[in-house]
Amino acid sequence: MRILLIIIICLVSFVGTTTAEGTNAEGVLSISLDSLSEQNKSPEVVALTDVFKEIERGVVTQDAKLISKHFGKQVFLRLKKKEDTYFSANQAQYVLQNYFNTHRIISFKLSSMNEELPSPYATGGGTMQIKNSRVLFQVYVALTKMNNRWVISEFNVY
Repeated sequence: MRILLIIIICLVSFVGTTTAEGTNAEGVLSISLDSLSEQNKSPEVVALTDVFKEIERGVVTQDAKLISKHFGKQVFLRLKKKEDTYFSANQAQYVLQNYFNTHRIISFKLSSMNEELPSPYATGGGTMQIKNSRVLFQVYVALTKMNNRWVISEFNVY
């Protein structure tokens, strides 16, 4: 399991390193979430991208309220070495804010998005500080359509 996590971290770090031309150090094209909304995408995909951008902003600013406004009635919340269960939207916001209070986000970026319906998701990674240590972390966010809007059904921090 640790080897898989290390491989994922390396891949996300590699994909996230881009030049001004939009290619990473090895010349592989890398598309950011910002450029996805600018392309000729369907309104559904643009709505997905907007939700993922707001989630990314919420993680970067450690604003659980910004993220939780996209929670469904029930959300599966898995937080690194803390929680691993379903919560109501209000409970999940409280748990996530407590997590942010003890885990300072230094950097974070959603680096990939799967827009395939009916279960779109995004993944990314960054660095956080816990006490006096800096650690790498990964995020996986899954969305579900509920009452004509995209909501977070799963939010994982590894």
